[in-house]
Amino acid sequence: ALHTMTFHPRDDDAPMELPEELVYHILTFLDVAPLVQKKPVCHLWQELCTTVINQKTPIPRMAFEDGEQLYTAVTKYTNYKAHDAEEFAATFGWPMDKWDVSR
Repeated sequence: ALHTMTFHPRDDDAPMELPEELVYHILTFLDVAPLVQKKPVCHLWQELCTTVINQKTPIPRMAFEDGEQLYTAVTKYTNYKAHDAEEFAATFGWPMDKWDVSR
């Protein structure tokens, strides 16, 4: 079944209905930081944003080389900067619970 999402662009505009697949496609153009910010909008947005973030993560995820690299990454993660989020997602995964710390 085709699911649609209703948007109200402005208060004086008529609502628009967009197919879920189109919304997903639009979200794929966003970096991780704005996707994380949009996850709380509703349950569907949480699912869509999470799926897009997961697709930015390489399979298999890169494991940390050593404790120093992990420590540096944790420090950067806890001092959250938007540009770091994209790097983390593309290298180790996002959020932190996706990281491979097996080494």
